[in-house]
Amino acid sequence: MRKFKDKPSPWLALPASAGPPFACDDPVPTNYQHFEICAFAGGSSNRDGQSGEVGVHFNCGPVPDVQLTAVLQLAVGNAAGGPTVSSLGNSQLAVKYRLLHRNRVGWEGAVFPRVFLPSASNSVGAQHTSVFLPLWLGWSWGAWSFIS
Repeated sequence: MRKFKDKPSPWLALPASAGPPFACDDPVPTNYQHFEICAFAGGSSNRDGQSGEVGVHFNCGPVPDVQLTAVLQLAVGNAAGGPTVSSLGNSQLAVKYRLLHRNRVGWEGAVFPRVFLPSASNSVGAQHTSVFLPLWLGWSWGAWSFIS
């Protein structure tokens, strides 16, 4: 590892990998009468302890232009020097509805409201219900896409 004034260089990049579920999404729902199932795992560690989650992300397209989503996860936490605790984490329920079609207006657009349910344990996850109300917009030309 390259050192800079006896500290690791802030410019040194470490390998990373990513896959669904993404923090950013696209405006196109899962195809009509199709489904997607993605397994995921994530975690972090710092001087205050470790935390992580493993789970399943399920999407289905019950009708055209609509996607139903459910996320179930097992959350694990360990405060520095404390016991390891695991429980059902913050489950999520969501509906994506496509409002704009590229072949009609040039842009893709969808709303994707999501509800985060409280964790089953006081030791891991959030203890309150929260809502996320994004609007996803996308524009594609050839092999390139722009999503915001």
